[in-house]
Amino acid sequence: HIAGVIKATARAAKAMWDWEVDAGKWADDLATAASQAGIDVETYQSWQYASRFIDTDVESIIGAQDKLIKNMGKTSDEVTAMFAALGVKIREDGPQAALRDGEAVFWDVIDALREMGDTTEAELISQTLLGRSYRELKPLIEAGSEAYLAMAEEGREVGVVSAENVEAL
Repeated sequence: HIAGVIKATARAAKAMWDWEVDAGKWADDLATAASQAGIDVETYQSWQYASRFIDTDVESIIGAQDKLIKNMGKTSDEVTAMFAALGVKIREDGPQAALRDGEAVFWDVIDALREMGDTTEAELISQTLLGRSYRELKPLIEAGSEAYLAMAEEGREVGVVSAENVEAL
């Protein structure tokens, strides 16, 4: 009996060790992905949670935001006209006219595309402003920013989003 208990204890200890290593790797990967995306760990986690329900992965959102921010810096007539067609301002008001926060502009673009519906113009604007990942964003565009961000907040409320837990792991 003692030998069986020892073996079972050893297996349990090994399983616990493997879990801790896996959890640590997961936390490190999550922190790295958030850092590379330029967002905090909690935002990244909350987006992961929301993405389970809205069917748009976080990497597609981040890729589209990157492309959008690049387009915000362009001064071409085509890109300027697309932002105007969406009714999305990319610059703050005032004498300095600084660019607005890229994430805020992204959510404004998502909502403006939602309002346009499934049209050829919306498709063209999506392709140009959001890049190759625009197709993966269709469920997000259909749901809109309010639904997505509400799901992200729900992740915080139910406790699955925690920077402290990621840091501890």
